[in-house]
Amino acid sequence: MNDSREIIISADGSSTLKLNEFDECFHSINGALSESLHIYLHSGLEFYITSGKELTIFEMGFGTGLNAFLTFLYAKFHPYVKITYITIEKFPLREFEYKELNYPERIASLPEYACMENYDKECMENHFLALHKASWGSVQNLLPNFSLEKVQGDLLDFELAPNKIDIIYYDAFSPNIQPELWDTRLFGKLFHWMIPGGILVTYSSKGIVKQALRDSGFMVKRLPGPAGKKHIVRAIRP
Repeated sequence: MNDSREIIISADGSSTLKLNEFDECFHSINGALSESLHIYLHSGLEFYITSGKELTIFEMGFGTGLNAFLTFLYAKFHPYVKITYITIEKFPLREFEYKELNYPERIASLPEYACMENYDKECMENHFLALHKASWGSVQNLLPNFSLEKVQGDLLDFELAPNKIDIIYYDAFSPNIQPELWDTRLFGKLFHWMIPGGILVTYSSKGIVKQALRDSGFMVKRLPGPAGKKHIVRAIRP
């Protein structure tokens, strides 16, 4: 899988990777950065954050590191929030790949980040690289209020303690490519990891995905999607 991917530029100018073997991208070709902001930051973290100032996030698919980086930046600019971030990835990017991603440059140009005092593109690049260079399999404290634990492995074999996770960023490849990651058994496992009231956000709003989430015990809400996508899903553990 590593040998069949290439970096491409999405419609909003931000980069993503394409798996040529499956004709599938890590992010939306209609805008990688705008997709991650809409689904995982705005519909996930910012929606939930009023529920508490200390939370644990689990991300399925570290991938390009974009979702983790946006969450890191949220923690940096909101020091009263403490975030423990756990993520699993089976095929990590190689150094030459993540160094070519243009997220620091694109994010630094956004109005909400461009106005941040003493925090420029170079600072963003250093922090983005730090996320990727952080050791796998151990907890890294990257900020006083942000810790990162990257796990290299398969979600099907991975286990966490019950009632541990507040938010799940579910960013696996599509059900067409990895159907085993979108079924009731897998979502049931995630359900037990989550605290009551915890949320799962994902880009997929396919009927089989929504039904599998409901069968696992989640309350499912369909939300407006980002550019090029009609709907996304936010599921809540009651």
